[in-house]
Amino acid sequence: MARNEEKAQMMLNRFVQGKKDALMAPKETRPYLASLCEDLDKAEKWRRQILGEVTKKVALIQNPSLGEYRIRDLNDEINKLLREKNHWERRIVELGGPDHYPASKKIIEETGAASAGSGYKYFGAARTLPGVKELLAEHAAPPPAKRTRFELYKMVDPDYYGFRDDEDGVLEPLEKAAEAAVLKQTVAVWKKADDENKKELALLIAGGMMDAPDDADTDELGLLAVQRMDPHRHIALASQHGIEQMVLEKKKQEMMKRFTSDKALQRFEDAAEEQDAEAPMPSKSDSLMAKYASEELRKGATEARSLLAAEPRAA
Repeated sequence: MARNEEKAQMMLNRFVQGKKDALMAPKETRPYLASLCEDLDKAEKWRRQILGEVTKKVALIQNPSLGEYRIRDLNDEINKLLREKNHWERRIVELGGPDHYPASKKIIEETGAASAGSGYKYFGAARTLPGVKELLAEHAAPPPAKRTRFELYKMVDPDYYGFRDDEDGVLEPLEKAAEAAVLKQTVAVWKKADDENKKELALLIAGGMMDAPDDADTDELGLLAVQRMDPHRHIALASQHGIEQMVLEKKKQEMMKRFTSDKALQRFEDAAEEQDAEAPMPSKSDSLMAKYASEELRKGATEARSLLAAEPRAA
């Protein structure tokens, strides 16, 4: 059974292929010089064709079993195509097209090409050829020397700490503008909070939970306004008069516990509760009178206890 290569060499097949080639338009060949091309689209076409050839040859040169001579020839062909590609890229720019050089440089770097500094590049297995490996090692960039701590401290100056940032006259105007913006925002927030505090204070005063502040309670620094901005401002603060009344009431209770007996006090309180429980459902005016009478009764009991406690002393 004949193979495909043998079939292609048969007289009939060669005749049919020649007839097809005669009927087809002649193939357009790439110009030898890029300067001979005057069409931008064709210049882009020839550049793409060169890139395709370079890709195929770079993939082929990765095989180290090709032999030293074949690898050297492939590497020379790749470098020749790269030079031709650069000519076409310059011609594309001259014709008003885009600059492909940065993208092409990135593509070549991704292939892992190595250079000895002369512009000639080595691809794939060509980097391991005899003499090439030593040449690349000689022209390899030395690693950066590690600086000592003393050398690092030599570069530390006032500029490193930002001590002379204000001397150029650039930072100060920017700081003033930023300070004005922050101050404006802070004042707006304070005014809003002050209005809310005034509303809350007015509600507390209207409900009788807090006395109206006098002008004497505030000083030049506005301590009352500072108190209103306290996070616990929802708690009603007692005035000086209220504190005095609380202390007086506490002292009265201590004196009543000291000079009266618990049994007598309990008897008077029980009598007042029984009187309130036996009374019919009063009207609003009657309930106020009953409340006043019970309070008078308790006051009378208290006065009686004080008199009883004072008689032994007089005796």
